[in-house]
Amino acid sequence: MIKNKFIRLFLTALIACCFIFGTASAGKITTYSNMLSLRNCTIRYTNVTPAVRIHNIEAVRLGFEAMRIPPLYINQSYKGIIVLRDTDSYNEVDYGTFAKCVLRNKDEVFSFNRETKDEEVNYSSSKGKNKVVAESFDIESMLLYGENFGPADVSRLFTAMLPADKKPAGSPEYKYVGEGELPDGRTYEDYRTDTGTSGLEAVRFYFQGNELTRIAAASYFIRPDGKMDGRKCVLNINEFVNIPDSKLLKLPEKVEDNTERGKNK
Repeated sequence: MIKNKFIRLFLTALIACCFIFGTASAGKITTYSNMLSLRNCTIRYTNVTPAVRIHNIEAVRLGFEAMRIPPLYINQSYKGIIVLRDTDSYNEVDYGTFAKCVLRNKDEVFSFNRETKDEEVNYSSSKGKNKVVAESFDIESMLLYGENFGPADVSRLFTAMLPADKKPAGSPEYKYVGEGELPDGRTYEDYRTDTGTSGLEAVRFYFQGNELTRIAAASYFIRPDGKMDGRKCVLNINEFVNIPDSKLLKLPEKVEDNTERGKNK
């Protein structure tokens, strides 16, 4: 059963809306969809509902090693950055003293961690401290599964904003179901997708004026044992602009690129 009241109420409201409104609309979210589609933007967000911890469940505090593969090992909020510019991109998930970073420059991808201790910042990868080696960009994976915007929930929500021709085949189609205004002056647009009898996801985009300020999603799905389960994801949008942050589209000055180009690796 869906235990969270937020999920229950959100889904109930949006399902009801589907009988009132049409199935397609171009609203305020179109501006942000275009930025993603054109690969020309900088996004800074905070995920206040990270994935449920599935390892070290009993631990009250976790050491550095347990945080190597966030957010599966911890259940705290985190900040993220997405930068897109043509074929270049940057993706960061930041827990404060530890961050995972992925930089793409055309057909090369650099994956590295950033660690802060006693106000000193260092980077690391599988090649050692402050060293990286590029891997080839996997174009087939992108065509099959879409752009990697970060952790699964985050990537799913930003992918939902893309027009159909920019999504991989078989991606869910989100349809417009309504809009409204809240007592605090914010407005919202609601979208939903369903997969027949196996589940449904509803997404609400919040705006202050024309500025996107929050994305909230709730979904339910049928588990293999036949029981219903659900989850939610809430992203506070701190910045979403059509100016790519060029400083993040290159390796940090402290990081040495040890890629042997033109040779068999």
